[in-house]
Amino acid sequence: MKKYEDFISGLQQEAPVPEAVWSRYLDTLEHVETRTEERRKNAVIRKRKATGTMWMRAAAVAGVLVSGTAVFGYVNPVAASQLPIIGQIFERVAENATYSGDYTEKTVLQEEAKGPEAGDETGGNSEGVLTASDSGMTVTASEVYSDGYSIYLAVEVESEEGGFSKIPSYYTRRFEEKTSQMVEARGTWKTGENGEAVALCNSGFEGQAVDDHTFIGMMKLDRDSYAAEADTLSLTLEELRYADENESDAEQIEPEHRIAGTWSLTVPFSVNTEQCREIPVDKTGPDGFCIQKVFVSPYQVIVFTDTPYTTLSPDTYTREDFEEQWGEKNQEILAGGDPAVTYEEMLQKKYYGHYELAVYGPDGQALEMRYGDPVKTVFAVQGHEFSKIHIYAADDSDEFGLIKAANEQEAKQLSVLDAEVEW
Repeated sequence: MKKYEDFISGLQQEAPVPEAVWSRYLDTLEHVETRTEERRKNAVIRKRKATGTMWMRAAAVAGVLVSGTAVFGYVNPVAASQLPIIGQIFERVAENATYSGDYTEKTVLQEEAKGPEAGDETGGNSEGVLTASDSGMTVTASEVYSDGYSIYLAVEVESEEGGFSKIPSYYTRRFEEKTSQMVEARGTWKTGENGEAVALCNSGFEGQAVDDHTFIGMMKLDRDSYAAEADTLSLTLEELRYADENESDAEQIEPEHRIAGTWSLTVPFSVNTEQCREIPVDKTGPDGFCIQKVFVSPYQVIVFTDTPYTTLSPDTYTREDFEEQWGEKNQEILAGGDPAVTYEEMLQKKYYGHYELAVYGPDGQALEMRYGDPVKTVFAVQGHEFSKIHIYAADDSDEFGLIKAANEQEAKQLSVLDAEVEW
């Protein structure tokens, strides 16, 4: 750890720090790689809890130190704010993020000074608009990565108002106490000049407060289909929100800080095709549920499925039934300026069967399922390295059965279809 000596010496000169704090921090630096390796080798399957969303519980942040640099975030905010940030955000937040992993293949957008080039007040350069300011908030794009299906963007957020150090943490793992903070975001995003704008839904920057006025984090944006070509991400933020841990138990659901404005970033990105692969499976169960293919990247596994569905028929769902169900609702919809729902649309609507999926690595460790629909289910890799996975599918006869399974053998017993995928 010799490379840290000059760095530590410089920080000590910035402000006096108790010897006990330095001792603890040095011990963390000296052993971080060893401890990481030990955790990886000694990883075991832990007994799972009953709910599929427990990893999103709010965690108490008082006294939580998620990294060595977080020590200085609490002890000496001035020194923490002077650490290099732009170009290194993935490195600093990825370990505790939901989609964690090694982001060495990222594209660094700007390494040195934030803000506009000379004579350009928009924060733009020849490759895009990387900085935007409004309402006392500045958002700066730092790094970007894409695997073709998703875009991962790292940013720095600076606030004149402050309050970042009081953002509560939440768990990003079901089986390990990894925590991150969140700055939520509202707005839209698209790729390319002619792409369709998509509303941000349950989105935000997952990361950590560097000090009370500086937050660094990453956001994952999912595309509808795969694209291998380099492109441009246009991200327009219309509101930034962050909570206050002192308000976490309040009756109101809305966060303490809500800042409206317009922050528009234009971020060029390339697609990593070397570390990503798509593997056909085409395995169908007796009830028609099919595991079609699997997409694997360093940060996620996507299982694509063909799920059986039913539709309504004029014999079972008449126009009279439709009017009884939608007559008054359509009047309200029309009054709001939106088009009414039609009878023909209801006959074309697909009602999918409910299936659950679980993915296990060769070490028997379950990957964490993040979200799913009848077409695909997304799992976070979270630093695991493997070249083979086992997929299990179950119907809704035992709700959340696969999530609650104590181990892979139990998951196999619950499944109606399974497939082994190797590459």
